[in-house]
Amino acid sequence: MNVWRLIWGLARYRFHLYLASGLFASTLFYLFPLIPGLIVRWFFDTLTGASAAGLNEWSLIALLLGTTVVRAAALLLAGFTEQTVVQIAQALMRHNLLARVLTHPGAQALPASPGEAISRFRDDADSVSRFVTWTLDPVGQTMMLVVAMTVLIRVNALIALVVVGPLILVLVLAQQFAKRIRAYRRSTQESFGEVTGLLGEIFGATLAVKVADAERRVVVHLERLNDIRRRATLRDLLLTKILDSLGASSANIGTGAVLLLSAASIRSGNFTVGDLALFVSYLGWLTEVTNFFGNYARQFRQVSVSLERLVALLQSAPPEALVAHSDLHLRGALPLIPHTPKAVEHRLALLEADRLTYHYPGSVHGVADVSLRLTRGSFTVITGRVGAGKTTLLRTLLGLLPHESGAIRWNGAAVADPASFLVPPRAAYTPQVPVFFSETLRDNLLLGLPASPHSTMGWQHASGRAVCDSRAASSSAPPPLECSCVRPSWSWSTICRAHSTSRPSRCCGVVLAARTETRARRMAASRRRCLLSRTAEQRCAGPIRSSCSKMGV
Repeated sequence: MNVWRLIWGLARYRFHLYLASGLFASTLFYLFPLIPGLIVRWFFDTLTGASAAGLNEWSLIALLLGTTVVRAAALLLAGFTEQTVVQIAQALMRHNLLARVLTHPGAQALPASPGEAISRFRDDADSVSRFVTWTLDPVGQTMMLVVAMTVLIRVNALIALVVVGPLILVLVLAQQFAKRIRAYRRSTQESFGEVTGLLGEIFGATLAVKVADAERRVVVHLERLNDIRRRATLRDLLLTKILDSLGASSANIGTGAVLLLSAASIRSGNFTVGDLALFVSYLGWLTEVTNFFGNYARQFRQVSVSLERLVALLQSAPPEALVAHSDLHLRGALPLIPHTPKAVEHRLALLEADRLTYHYPGSVHGVADVSLRLTRGSFTVITGRVGAGKTTLLRTLLGLLPHESGAIRWNGAAVADPASFLVPPRAAYTPQVPVFFSETLRDNLLLGLPASPHSTMGWQHASGRAVCDSRAASSSAPPPLECSCVRPSWSWSTICRAHSTSRPSRCCGVVLAARTETRARRMAASRRRCLLSRTAEQRCAGPIRSSCSKMGV
């Protein structure tokens, strides 16, 4: 994997923004602080009379203020362009990763847990995208170093060389820690992924944890992983802070050297107060830039780890697929989701599987030589003990797992790629434990499909049948139920109304206003008690009558 090739691919996606970020955030950002140092030097030399005739004190103050305003404007532009490049680079990588993940079989889309993959999408993509905006920093740092050293050497070559010595030593030390920096960052990222992965699995298997009475064991395991993450993070941060402190210490050493060496020169008249102010001003910025360069070298080692973790999500795809250029639709209307309406060719007559076989990688477990026939209108049950392969068979049949051998036929025609063929409107898959998006019921049913009068009536009818199930009525001549669901003001109200009959006691109307979960559950329980009474006379009689009357029954 070539790290620079991938970084260059991200930089070229919006090259004009990348160059603008390089101009403001990587060049002017480093050069602008040199101008105030020169102005301060002229100011002090003017006050002491050591400078030739020229600008007076007020002119220099005005020049300093103007420089500050221009620098502030440049910093605003630098922040805007840099963050824009970061967000676009993140979006491109995440788009390519998700597109690649969706091309894999559904049950093998990720090489690790979903929670661990989320940490890669979030943290590793962020690290890589931010490094993209730093790639031009060495250019600005080199320009700043050349200009600053030229000015300082022209003032006093000996003092300039003494000042730069500690900074070079810090860079050498930073290079010696390169391997350790890389190892610590890998350990930190992996520990974060372990914690995130476990949290995702806990939230996805809450019912299983509670049934097994394993809450305490799960918490203990989470605490152990968090302790590993804490130690890994501490090692990473400690090394980072040590290297940063070395840079800060070099600035203090350089300032002391300037004061010691300049004392004799000031007494002899070869070194003015303005020259001293210039050296002190440049020394602080040189130290900061040295730290920036050390941080740049450290981030390069760390970003290579992040890229390796992101490329691992591509599985069999080449690394260049991570930065492949594609339309992100950042402007204008979003593209419509393709929708295939159900036609005659989508209707099932016969689904056949012949000697279907799949084994999990590195294991003998799976399904082998399974043959079955599913005809239209039939109801087929596949039963077996836990771990017998029921879910594996279903996923293999639908292409969510790639079958090793065997054949699948739809209405007599061979299905070459069941993963792309056995999808709506031909087939649908309801998992044992349903997973919902944090959206409305309507959006969870449509899953991005365009809303139409037919689909709207369909999901309303489905939700009405789910809430107002006529089978909840008694078996002794129950009244026909008419159920409809509406959604006023984004709050569900379900109206279940029985048709009027000649007997007043058979006329029941129940209004369930699901304003809160507690109220909905309480009213639903009362309604069930009314409807499950064996006779019409008992529906609104006895101790239930008061509850029914409050509900309008």
